[in-house]
Amino acid sequence: MITAAEARELAGPTAEEYLKEIEVFIREAATKKQRSVVIRKNPYAGWLYDEKDASVEAKLVIKQLRDAGYSVSLHYVELQFVDMGLKISW
Repeated sequence: MITAAEARELAGPTAEEYLKEIEVFIREAATKKQRSVVIRKNPYAGWLYDEKDASVEAKLVIKQLRDAGYSVSLHYVELQFVDMGLKISW
């Protein structure tokens, strides 16, 4: 019988895969001399909307980003439509 951790890894994506994709967003924004980026792409956009319901991988990614010195918060603006995303500042 495989463990739950092994099943999660097989099901993917892993925290490392998420971090690789997030790094692309951060590098792109940093090269444009920006101090933050808002990732509106799913699944990232909803990770902090209800953090207690986030996946194990999402919680791990958020912790690793914060441990690396990034400020991670929910970008949420409600007008005619909701503008929501994962805001990462440095």
